[in-house]
Amino acid sequence: MRRIKALIADLAGTKAVVEDYAQGLARKAKERTKTLEEFQEAILNVMEDVQESKEDLERKTIALEKAHKELETFSESLEQKVTERTMELSVLYEVSNALSYTLDYQTLLKLIMESLFKIVDYDICASLLFDAKTANITLKPAYAGSDRFVDEVKNNLIDSATILTGENIRGKHMSAFLVPTAPVAKLKKGGDFNEIRSFFNVPFVVRGKTIGMINVSSCRDSAFSEDNVRLIYTIANQTSNSIERLQALITAEESKMKSMVESMIEGVIMVDERDEIVVLNPRARQMLGFAFTDEVTGEALSEKMKVAGLHEPLQEVQQEKRLVTKEIAIPGEENRILRCDITPVQGAAGEIIGIVTILRDITKEKEIDKMKTDFISTVSHELRTPLTTMKEFASIISDEIPGKLTKGQKEYVGIIRSNIDRLARLINDLLDISKIEAGRMVLKKTLVGVIDLVRTTVAALKFEADEKNLEIKVLFSDSAISVYADSDKMTQIFTNLISNAIKFTPDQGKIIVEVKETEEEIACSVTDTGKGIGADDMSKLFTKFQQFGRIAGGGAKGTGLGLAISKELVEAHHGRIWGESKIDKGSKFVFTLPKCTPESLFAEYADTGIKEAAESNSKMSVVMVSLLDFEKLKQGLSVEKIQSILNGMEDALNTGLHRQGDRAFKGSCGIIVILPACDKEGVLKVEGRLEQVLEDHLIVQKLDKKIKLRFGRATYPDDSRSSEELIKKAKRA
Repeated sequence: MRRIKALIADLAGTKAVVEDYAQGLARKAKERTKTLEEFQEAILNVMEDVQESKEDLERKTIALEKAHKELETFSESLEQKVTERTMELSVLYEVSNALSYTLDYQTLLKLIMESLFKIVDYDICASLLFDAKTANITLKPAYAGSDRFVDEVKNNLIDSATILTGENIRGKHMSAFLVPTAPVAKLKKGGDFNEIRSFFNVPFVVRGKTIGMINVSSCRDSAFSEDNVRLIYTIANQTSNSIERLQALITAEESKMKSMVESMIEGVIMVDERDEIVVLNPRARQMLGFAFTDEVTGEALSEKMKVAGLHEPLQEVQQEKRLVTKEIAIPGEENRILRCDITPVQGAAGEIIGIVTILRDITKEKEIDKMKTDFISTVSHELRTPLTTMKEFASIISDEIPGKLTKGQKEYVGIIRSNIDRLARLINDLLDISKIEAGRMVLKKTLVGVIDLVRTTVAALKFEADEKNLEIKVLFSDSAISVYADSDKMTQIFTNLISNAIKFTPDQGKIIVEVKETEEEIACSVTDTGKGIGADDMSKLFTKFQQFGRIAGGGAKGTGLGLAISKELVEAHHGRIWGESKIDKGSKFVFTLPKCTPESLFAEYADTGIKEAAESNSKMSVVMVSLLDFEKLKQGLSVEKIQSILNGMEDALNTGLHRQGDRAFKGSCGIIVILPACDKEGVLKVEGRLEQVLEDHLIVQKLDKKIKLRFGRATYPDDSRSSEELIKKAKRA
């Protein structure tokens, strides 16, 4: 029991302890609960603070992103503006640089337009510069397709300048230059080139006076910004200042040039593309017979040049764009002869913008040259008789007619004969050059077979070539090549060129003679493998008495006239000749002859006859021999047969013509006969004789039954004053 009571007492004590412990735990739990509630409340407060911070952060992030975007936009805008300003400065530098060195208005404006396009997106740009008489427009389409507005922009520019200045711009001499569109400037994507929708003009002003205008045009609405306008005004201002400086420079240079030209002993004439006088110095006035006080107009000068025989050379210069030299005798001025060098003045694009004529009085030179020519001719003629006698007696001695000769004597006589032949060649060359220079050389042109002529010439020179073991090769582009030329003169040209090749080509060498036919001309060349000609001597090739590389003693010798004579003969045929050479490589001489029809050959002779008749105040007549029923005749005979008949008639008439200068020419359907110094009465007599000649010829050829002829005639100046009209008159007569 005691143990039970003791145990109950322990349990009671334990219970009390437990209760105390439980109460302690309850208190602690209550305290922790309160603490937890406080903690939860604190957490809620923190979370509320965090939420507020997050929202604030989000607001600040959004604000920061917005600020960043604004900064980026501003940076891009600033960068673009810097780029634009840099480009503007670059363009202004380019323009300023161009203004500083360019002395040509057109080039200057072209450079400005090209530079301007780097900043201003125009579709077409144009500029106008004008003075009292002229107006020049330069246009630059920016893209392929925008060039369709050239006329519209040009008219806009002219009208604007007219309104601004009050001047009649259209009344000035107008010229326009179109700057080509760059190859890379292709049609813009979405480019609408239907109409010009925006443009503006900026004037060029020099010393308060408008002298031009620049225009930019676009097919877009409101295409140009204020910056564009400001830039173009700046460039226009710079250009105006440059033009002012350029005008002052040009005026100063013109003053210097004028002083120099007016003091020249040669006459100087320059006309522009409208034949208006640009320069006419006092010496030219005097040479052409104008008084110093006369006001010479372009029309008066043109008439004077036409009378002086310079009309055709001026036309040739305009067509051929090359220097033309002409010698003229001034009408009314006894024995005054002028050498006229006429040359074109070309613009940047190669167009003719004027013609300059230099007049030099060569009367004294001609007199001295004539005295020299007459002396050479007289001496040459006087030498011929004793030379012929010497050659004859040397031949008699060589043939041992007077008696036998020793071997040494035969050698001496051979040397004498060789030198007599050389002297004879020299005399013949002197006589030829004298005739040419005196204008006494007469060409007898016929249809010449060039191939046969060359082969005959080569055969005649084969002995000389064989002596040096030279090979002469002949090449032709066709089996039959013909040209209207003087056969003897053609032979002389080939002989001179081939002989020179033989002389200056060493043993075992080669010579090539070639003839080529093109649509417009016959080209002949002689090529050798000789020692060649130095570059310094090439300019003197065709000068009289020139021999290159000649040394004392043995070697090639000659008169130094062969090439000079050949040149004169070729040019008399309206051809060209030149040489090509390299030292130790050989030389090549080429000459060309123009192809001509029988009709053009007739016109050449007829024009010469008319000129001679006009100078001698005499008459000249032509006779036209036509084949009757020509169309019907072609149905029964081949073209070759008809041409053969006409060839025979031409030969028969030329044989029957007795006077010097009378010539017959075969045409496509008849024969034309030229009769210099023959009036109307004389032509009737000649016509009767020609009828008899052709009748006899046709009977011999057994063609009198098939061929019927019709004769017509005309006389200069009674019936006409030109070769074309003379033919027409003769055909109708």
